[in-house]
Amino acid sequence: MGQVVILGAGGFIGQHVRRAYETDGTDALWLVSRGPPRDGGPWRQIDLTDRQALSRFMKVARPDVVVNCAGRTVGSAEDLRLANVEVVSSVLTVLERMDMATRLVHIGSSAEYGDGTPGVLLAESAAPHPVSAYGRTKLMATEQVVASNVDAVVLRVFNPVGPGARPTSLVGHAVTVMRRALEIHAPRIEMGPLDAYRDFLHVADVADAVLLAGRTSRPSGAVMNIGSGRAMQARELVRLLADVAGFSGQIAERPGSPTGSAEVRWQQADISQARLRLGWSGHRDLRSALEAAWHADPQSARPHSGVTSRP
Repeated sequence: MGQVVILGAGGFIGQHVRRAYETDGTDALWLVSRGPPRDGGPWRQIDLTDRQALSRFMKVARPDVVVNCAGRTVGSAEDLRLANVEVVSSVLTVLERMDMATRLVHIGSSAEYGDGTPGVLLAESAAPHPVSAYGRTKLMATEQVVASNVDAVVLRVFNPVGPGARPTSLVGHAVTVMRRALEIHAPRIEMGPLDAYRDFLHVADVADAVLLAGRTSRPSGAVMNIGSGRAMQARELVRLLADVAGFSGQIAERPGSPTGSAEVRWQQADISQARLRLGWSGHRDLRSALEAAWHADPQSARPHSGVTSRP
């Protein structure tokens, strides 16, 4: 493996992609992040919407592979547009103008699909109907990547679980409230509705897929689902986390009308394309992901740490 650039290297997925490359023996890593990654190492802070600055950096790094983990999940419409759409447009423009072959591995999101049909696998051919601003901007980014002349692969990631999860995510929030409850000996915690079904997978399995997508010669231009291929109710996941944490109190659910991503009641990935094109399937169990999330340093879950956009 030659030169590898990871954009958004300090974020949730970016941290695990970096560790996967290091474990794989890749030592020619260029890390781009808004702030220093939690586990240290050399890094660059670049406004990824500044095409001249990004071009200068890429001419020095001359990467064989660029992994785009940068982005935002929450924020204003303009924040999301800049981080999830404008950044991708900038990266594609720079890579199209380079005089070397570079593979782009872009991290997409299952939020691009919107709601699925209970019991039915979501294939890449499914018509996307995102219900949130985040999902809409991620879909716009995917469409840009597919339409470009860049040698690129989009990994449409479902719901990764593991250490460093954002505090705004289901697992990140559950870890926070359970830790607090155990500290003060509270008999109950309160969560939002937990009746939706999602496809959860270990974040390290996502990182494995990134490595495969960066080195294989076959899937250029492809969009591939990266999930477990199983649907699990959010309530079951939180109860499994409670077992890991040793929290035996009540898990109460606040009633409320679903808004944004909560409107998605069912998602289950069809991962046959990733198996066929990458030889990939997730093999790690969710309990190990939750154990790692529970025992992780709370400071590793920095909100928006993977965002690389205008300061």
